[in-house]
Amino acid sequence: MAEFGESALISLIFISAFQIFIPLIFYKAMPETILRLAQTTQYFQFFLIILAFSTLIYSYVVTDLGIFNVAMNTHHEAPLLYKITGVWGNHEGSMLLWLCILIFYGSAVASVSSCPFSLKIKVLSVQGLLSCAFTLFVFYTSNPFLKAPVFLSSGRDLNPILQDPALAFHPPTLYLGFVGFSIVYSFALASLLEKKPDFQWVQWVRPWALMAWSFLSLGITMGSWWAYYELGWGGWWFWDPVENASLMPWLVGTALIHALAVAQKRHLLVRWSYFLCILSFLLSLIGTFLVRSGSLSSVHTFASDPARGTFLLVILAGSFLLSMSILAVRFKKISIYKKLTPLISRENGILFNNHFLLTLAFTVLLGTLYPLLIEAITGESITVGAPYFKATFVPLALPLLGLMGLSLWMTWGKGGTLQKISPHLWFPLVMTLGAGIGLLLFYHHHNWHSILMTAAGVWILVSTLGAFIQKRSQNPFSMLLAHGGLAIAILGMGIDTLGTQEKLVALRQGESIEFQGYKIELQSVQRHKFPNYEAERATISLKKKGRTSILFPEKRFYRAHQTLTTETALHHFWFSNLYFALGPLLTGDRWTLRVYYHPLVELIWLGGILLATGGFLGLIPRQIFRRKMRKKGLSLILFLFLGRVFPAEAVEIGERLLNPVLEQRARILSSEIKCPVCAGQSIEDSQAPLARKLRRSIRESLLENKTDEEIRQKLIHLYGENVLFKPVFDFKNSLLWILPFLIGLGSVGLTLWRFYRKK
Repeated sequence: MAEFGESALISLIFISAFQIFIPLIFYKAMPETILRLAQTTQYFQFFLIILAFSTLIYSYVVTDLGIFNVAMNTHHEAPLLYKITGVWGNHEGSMLLWLCILIFYGSAVASVSSCPFSLKIKVLSVQGLLSCAFTLFVFYTSNPFLKAPVFLSSGRDLNPILQDPALAFHPPTLYLGFVGFSIVYSFALASLLEKKPDFQWVQWVRPWALMAWSFLSLGITMGSWWAYYELGWGGWWFWDPVENASLMPWLVGTALIHALAVAQKRHLLVRWSYFLCILSFLLSLIGTFLVRSGSLSSVHTFASDPARGTFLLVILAGSFLLSMSILAVRFKKISIYKKLTPLISRENGILFNNHFLLTLAFTVLLGTLYPLLIEAITGESITVGAPYFKATFVPLALPLLGLMGLSLWMTWGKGGTLQKISPHLWFPLVMTLGAGIGLLLFYHHHNWHSILMTAAGVWILVSTLGAFIQKRSQNPFSMLLAHGGLAIAILGMGIDTLGTQEKLVALRQGESIEFQGYKIELQSVQRHKFPNYEAERATISLKKKGRTSILFPEKRFYRAHQTLTTETALHHFWFSNLYFALGPLLTGDRWTLRVYYHPLVELIWLGGILLATGGFLGLIPRQIFRRKMRKKGLSLILFLFLGRVFPAEAVEIGERLLNPVLEQRARILSSEIKCPVCAGQSIEDSQAPLARKLRRSIRESLLENKTDEEIRQKLIHLYGENVLFKPVFDFKNSLLWILPFLIGLGSVGLTLWRFYRKK
């Protein structure tokens, strides 16, 4: 079977190369004939990639151990679901899926896009160039059809962490977003190569941009949910380099769909839209490079082959040089309309929105790549983690969130004044202020980041509901749904961060505890044997007000991988979670049990689903989007609550300090320290022996009345500055801390200066 797949890839290289040049060379002589030829070539590419992908799926289903990729990622006793999803649970198979989606998008443009012949020819040629480059990459560095050097009697099996139903949906959905920006990139280059680039191309590219952004929103939401219950130590967002790789194109894509709206309605920001189209895809390529090259340490990375990283870097550099050269040469040829609009207008609101979004994207990019830059220049190693991003990203995001609620009341064009929109702002402002004061009074610890973010979520949500109730014509339902979804997600993030509670106990079978008004009893722990793993499954009963629920957390041992995992159980109530993780067996037949309460955490994923649904509904023309369709669209969110919960943190009973103040300091310090032997985990979350040793060392130092800074300096002396997730502020790291705020202030100041100069 491997021969079929390899033959399809080889044919694909030549067919995609043919599509790059032949249509462009002969288009003027025979436009309609050449367009049909380009479309046929694109369809043939799609046939070949489906043949290759189907061949690999069949090889996994029948467990063809003669193929090295199959032998290393499946097992003859694996369930059928994990045999199929195992196809993209590894680097080679996932890149073949990446290529399949890339060619699918090209075929979709060839069949459904109504853009002019000349533009479509150029779009398909650029897609052919990308298809050729990535087919070469797959064939020469990531071939999934290579023969196994030694025949294995049974496969190695899929990574236990990936043996989850979410694997069937998350990677394909995320790739539909990532790769979808290739069409946006191709349309931008194709339009720039037209005789006279203008704003007309916006009407054809905007649906593709919105589709890619919606899929990426859904993919990020699903990934957050999956990491939440499967990885455990990452929570719902850990600022991992590969998580950041999906966030960057999402932020730029968000700026893009707003800029395209201005370009389509007001013929403004046209040049800016070209730049964002190119940047969104380039950031998708950077994300692919980070995942595939192994340049940064991450639990998500697939591979660390230098040859693959070099090849992807060449593709990234080529795409950057090609697109930026064309944009620079054709920049002055782009037709634009110079219109002066009042400062309080939707156009300018979106312009400031774009500046903040790009500043946030740059902050994430800088924090993600800065360790590589410092290591290349100085040879020293540093780590940039969640504490840094909380200190920079959140303050920079607050003005953007404030502008979101304000812009709903702004109008297109002239006539917008602060006096006209101020009557609509009093109620959202009062609600926001009340929410902020209430949070300060309710939660005794002053987590300013979370309180301000939660208040911002209230501001956006109340403003969105007000705009919906008043049925303002310039606010489509799809846009209000997306804005409301983001507000709901922000509320979930803030409340969960502020209100999470935990309890760690050791129980014998039959013993019970009280937590959050529930009586929790460990009824039994039994051993079970399954085809590819063994499990110790606990039976836990929850009782409250006469109602009883039964949950089954367990620990699994996968024989093929010799790996132990924790599968936890979840109880849902009012968008909140009570979840359980079974720990090790202690002396005296006592089982460790971790119980966590996460208030309103499910609002994060409900908001993400609403956000993506708003994007998809925006693809429907407004003239056919009737009130009945609105109600049907809302039903799409009901599939949210289907998941299980996530593993808990690693701190054991014997490690904890009796003094709650010292224990809280120890927890905060441990979350700031990177585990020296783990892939991006903090010592607070890691179960590695060295992490446990460092946690004990921190608590011993606190008992000796050492300050937090003294403890940090001791760890830096032992392991280097790389051990801190939050780099120290010194000359070497000054750009890391100062540059995001300088760019944010500079971009806003420059926009205001240009506005008043024109005025």
